[in-house]
Parts: sequence; C-alpha cells; structure tokens
Amino acid sequence: MEPSGNDVDSFLSDSFYDFHKSSYDYVKSLYYCHIPVYIPSFNNPTYVVKMIRQLIRHRFRKIIVVDNASDYDKMILVLNKLQHDKICHVIRLGENKGPKYIVKTKEIYDMLPELFCLTDPDIEFSKSLPADFMTQLTLLSDHFRIGKVGFALSLKNKDKMKQARFINASQAGPTHIWEWESQFWRYKLGHLPDGSEVFDAPIDTTFALYNKKYFNPDQFFHAVRVSGNYESEHTPWYEETTVPEEEEVMYRKTEKYSKYSSVCP
Repeated sequence: MEPSGNDVDSFLSDSFYDFHKSSYDYVKSLYYCHIPVYIPSFNNPTYVVKMIRQLIRHRFRKIIVVDNASDYDKMILVLNKLQHDKICHVIRLGENKGPKYIVKTKEIYDMLPELFCLTDPDIEFSKSLPADFMTQLTLLSDHFRIGKVGFALSLKNKDKMKQARFINASQAGPTHIWEWESQFWRYKLGHLPDGSEVFDAPIDTTFALYNKKYFNPDQFFHAVRVSGNYESEHTPWYEETTVPEEEEVMYRKTEKYSKYSSVCP
C-alpha cells in the first residue's frame, strides 16, 4: 500500500491535484473508459477519495458514488464537494441498503447499461495495471461467457496483513485472512497475453466488470479473477492504514456489511 497524508483533508482543501486532467497512456482504453463505475459508500471518505483518484487516473469518466445514508460529517462534506465540483455523480440513498443494492434490486438493475463496473472503495489497483485492462476484462467475459470478471486480491504480503483470525458466516471456524482467501487461487483457467493468470473464483463487491449478456443477479458471486498485473490489494486487510482513527471508529461503529469484522484472539 502507498502511504499518504490525510487524503480527505487534502481533497476538501482543493489541493488534491489528481482530480485535475493529466496526460496518461490511455489510447488503448479510450473507448472502455466510458463504461460507468458504481462505488457503494458508507462513512468511508478516505477510501472513496482514493478510489475516485485511481479511476480518474485510468481515464474513467462515468463515476457514480452510491451512498448508503452516511452520517459521518467528513463523508457528507466529501459527497457535497463531489457534487458541487461535478467530479462525479452522487446518488444518496435514504438508508443503508448495502453494497449489492443496485445489482440485487431488479428495477434498478434493469436500468443499468449492458457493461458496467461495481467496486468497493477500499481497493488499491496494481501499479502494473495495463492501459487496456478494461478491453481485456471484456474479452475474458465473452471468451468464458461469464458475466463478472475482476481483479484477484493479492496475498503476497502476508507479513503486512492483520495477524488476527477472523470469523464470517461462510467459515467453519476462525482463520487468518490469507488462509481463507487462498481457496480462490486453486482453479486456474489460463492466462492473458501479458502472462497474468485467470482463475475461476467468486467475486463479491471488489472491482469487477459486469456484462449483462451473461450475468445472473441470482448467481451474484459467479466470476473469474485475473492476477498478475491486475492483482489489487484489499486495503482493510493490512495493519498499516491511511484511514484516520476517528473515521475508522465511526465506520466500525455503524457498518453492518463487512466480511472480516469478527475478530478471534
């Protein structure tokens, strides 16, 4: 993970330079950057700001934050600024519907375009992510006739991860994060031209392309993951954090959809 100062304060003070246009190698991905990206949010302004910065770096121009009735003051300030400065679209829900809401609610899902992305905001993209990564994800979707293609979640830095054992509803007993996640690296399907390996593995709400031609909302997790140059980090898994303590406390006090929130000694 990349350490930084207080991203939210920098953003709110107008000194967040990454939100201004810059020159990037985006020729191969020019068309696909028009695919919309939906970011479910709830009382996590640091992650939201960092995710939007990444998406703008990769030339996405249709970014939509779907906020689940945040009540943390800095989150509200971030949402207000995103709207006021027209950085992205913001949809404010009246209650916390959870990160799957737009996909699992039929009347909303039916209005979504044929291709779209959904991502939790707490994902850090690979620095080696190819310029044409959206093209490659779309080609994989067609090749495997699968409706969801996304990034593998890196397990390379286990020593930097939280060392506690966790319980979630899917587990038989407490495990370390990397022990549970290792099962998603078992079934290799092939590789991309750059050598990045493709795995048959479920995806929840971390970054993925959705292709409605093949996607079935009733089989939400059915997906393939791409490793190698596409491998991302799920930042809450790591001891080191850029999230201020006040924000972390507020989020943990009010969230109800986190997978790794029950800790065992």
